[in-house]
Amino acid sequence: MSNSVRISSWGPAAGIRFVLVVALTALAGCAGPAKVVVTQAPVEQGRCASFGWLAEGGQPASFMDQWIQAESFGVLRSKGYATEAASPDCLVTYSVSSRVRAGSSGPSVGIGAGGGGGHVGGGVGISLPLGGGSRETVNLTLAIIDARQKAQIWGGSLDKALSSVNAPVEEVRAAVQKILAEYPARAVN
Repeated sequence: MSNSVRISSWGPAAGIRFVLVVALTALAGCAGPAKVVVTQAPVEQGRCASFGWLAEGGQPASFMDQWIQAESFGVLRSKGYATEAASPDCLVTYSVSSRVRAGSSGPSVGIGAGGGGGHVGGGVGISLPLGGGSRETVNLTLAIIDARQKAQIWGGSLDKALSSVNAPVEEVRAAVQKILAEYPARAVN
């Protein structure tokens, strides 16, 4: 004769806890992934002591150009670099890419069943699209160009950086700051 104790954790309270955990996990997933800066190359210290702006060939500067240039130069100056137009060691430029993603087509329903140990359970899941419709994803990439070699030496990209291609100045500044936070401060000799 063996003495065994069977503990069942699938009572009504456990079912409620399970539903709450699943619901909270699903809601946390709706917040989207964290914005992560991806850099393309390590920086060779001492290569750039001063920066200039690589303007598009003869085009007037848009608001976005002006905001990105001003914020980039501000961040670089705070890291110990000079910003000059005459003969900089390196140039800063940027690109913005936009993609429109179609929204969800409608609600979906999933049904499941399972069992074990003489018990059978089942469940029904319903997915409702919240905030349907198309969504725009705007990415910002900053590039550092060696002015003499005319070659890119560093790049930083931030996915979902801006709410739209016509984002307000505060969003643009925050995205530039986040990207250039990954660019090292100038080494003082």
